[in-house]
Amino acid sequence: MLVTDLGLQSRSMTEPDAFLVVGRVLRPHGIRGLVIVGSLTNQPHRFDVGNQLLAGPERLPVTIKSVQPYKGKLMMSFKEVNGIEQAASCRHYDLAIPSSEAGLPPEGEVWAYALEGLPVVDEAGSTVATAVAVVDNPAHELLHCKDLAGREFFVPMVSEFIAPIAPGATQITIFPIEGMLPDDEPETSSPG
Repeated sequence: MLVTDLGLQSRSMTEPDAFLVVGRVLRPHGIRGLVIVGSLTNQPHRFDVGNQLLAGPERLPVTIKSVQPYKGKLMMSFKEVNGIEQAASCRHYDLAIPSSEAGLPPEGEVWAYALEGLPVVDEAGSTVATAVAVVDNPAHELLHCKDLAGREFFVPMVSEFIAPIAPGATQITIFPIEGMLPDDEPETSSPG
C-alpha cells in the first residue's frame, strides 16, 4: 500500500554507517552453496545478478552470482560462498545495503524505516502510541505500535485504518475501531 522496503535499519538512518536490511538468508539449499532468501523489499532490483549486498552482523560484502524465484522466496548464490558449509554458515544472516543507496521511495510511498519512532495519533489528534516497525504479513503490512503504557498492538496498513502517509510525515493518523487499542477492550457481559 504505502510502504516499501520493509527492512529494519541497524542504526538510526541519519548515521553515515546505517544499513537497510532488504533480505534474510533462511537456509542453505543443496550442496553447491545456494541459499534460500526471504525478501524484505518490494524493490526486486536489489537482488539483480552482480549487485553487492552486505551479509551478517559483520556486514561482509557478497556479490549475487545467480538468483531465481523458489516457492515464494529466492534461491541465490554468491560469488564468495562456495559449498554447503559456507552456505550453512550464512543461515539467518541479514542482507543489507547502505542507507545511502536506498534512494527515494517510489511516488506515493514511504520507506518503512521512516515510520519507526513516529507518534501515532487518533482522528482527534491525541497521541495513542509510537510506531515501532512495519511488519510484513501475508494479507497486508501491519503497523506495530506501542502505547504510552508500553502495551503493543498492530494496525492493518489499509486506508480504512490509517490515513495516507506522505514522505517526511511527522506523525501517523489511525482510525481505530473498537478493540484495536489495548485500553479499548470490547465490553463483555458478566453472567447475571
